[in-house]
Amino acid sequence: MAPWRRAFAVAGGALVLLMGLVVASGPAAADDYARLCSDGNQTTGCAPDNDLHIWCFGGQFSGEDLRASMRWAINNMANNTVMRESQAGNCASDTDVRWQEVDSLPVGVQGVYVCTDEVGPGHPRQCAAADARIDTSEIQRVGNDSDFVGSDGNMEPGELDLNRDRVTCHELGHSLGFQHHHRPYYEPPDAHDKDCMYSDWAEPDSGLWRRYNDHHRDHIRDFINDPSRFDGEV
Repeated sequence: MAPWRRAFAVAGGALVLLMGLVVASGPAAADDYARLCSDGNQTTGCAPDNDLHIWCFGGQFSGEDLRASMRWAINNMANNTVMRESQAGNCASDTDVRWQEVDSLPVGVQGVYVCTDEVGPGHPRQCAAADARIDTSEIQRVGNDSDFVGSDGNMEPGELDLNRDRVTCHELGHSLGFQHHHRPYYEPPDAHDKDCMYSDWAEPDSGLWRRYNDHHRDHIRDFINDPSRFDGEV
């Protein structure tokens, strides 16, 4: 996808797991939006090069469950942010998000976002093409080791599906420039801040893990509406 013709430019480290942020009212509060974009490396967020995310399924998948979570993540983005989406028939070098299933990430790393075509320099840096790599076997392993596993040694009903959605939502969020949270929020007053950019196993008690909170939605809205305001510190 060609970058905007305008006078601006654009995990953990890797998108391993996710951490804590604060909801903002009005313009988003400072949190280094898209500052950690890195071409060819695992990164925790690059701004998109425009408001249309073209995406595809790349490579082989072990089943339909992960592809369903990826489709859900795309629809969730399109329905709840200013971003639009379009599925490509085939992956190309300039496809914005190439979904992939992998079985090779380090222990504890359930997914990574890798920008393969950074548009820079400047802040925030943008990404014109990226891979979102999800390790379903690691999601399963982390779930089996989770403190939330029931006394019978099994995950609760829906727990694996929830966390598969959380990881795809999280990696896609990095393609929108969203960073990891700065603080945990299991308990009030931070509970309302829960969203998929948190980095940990999600207990199956809340739909808030399957969303972007107001702070993140404010960031992408403000960036799309006026990218020039992000030339310096956010």
